[in-house]
Amino acid sequence: MIQLYVKTHNKTGLKYFGKVTNKSALKYSGSGKYWLKHIKKHGNDVTTQVIFESDDISEVEKFALSFSLSNDIVTSDEWANLKYENGRDGGTQKEWITKQTKEKMSANRRGKPGRPRGWKHTEEAKHKMSIRATERGAPAAAWKPGHIPHNKGISADPNRIKKMIEGRQTKTCPHCGKVGKGSGMTRFHFDNCKEITNDR
Repeated sequence: MIQLYVKTHNKTGLKYFGKVTNKSALKYSGSGKYWLKHIKKHGNDVTTQVIFESDDISEVEKFALSFSLSNDIVTSDEWANLKYENGRDGGTQKEWITKQTKEKMSANRRGKPGRPRGWKHTEEAKHKMSIRATERGAPAAAWKPGHIPHNKGISADPNRIKKMIEGRQTKTCPHCGKVGKGSGMTRFHFDNCKEITNDR
């Protein structure tokens, strides 16, 4: 049984349209990236309404696309959906977004700055990043332009270099005669060769 549902966040009013198969929509949180981030930020205080259910995938697809387009779930600020729901795999913009809808999406985004432009880390976030960098052993101000990395000019461990060189060399398995190089040879041949297992 396929269920199509609408979830509404009780605090913010944001809605999410989705589908679930072989499980209850009431117990399913949804899979939309924006929707899940919204729940994580504002809490899982959500009301779920099943609006359609059927075993006929064609009927599910027909209803899902009709509902998605009529409610404009992608461009409307009332919905958390990032793409139209088709009852199968969520659909893609290339398949389901019409030219008219694309124009609406463009008009809706016009004039709104993206995250890279005008967006800044909070002081709390900067403090957390600083603590984590210190725990990793990074020196102060390592992120600033022109700063020389703390490990620049330091040679790698000789034993590690030796292993890297040996890994690039061509080897021949003495049990099956396979010729190759890299970690695959060590993993599947020599002491782990299947010919040894077959002989036992």
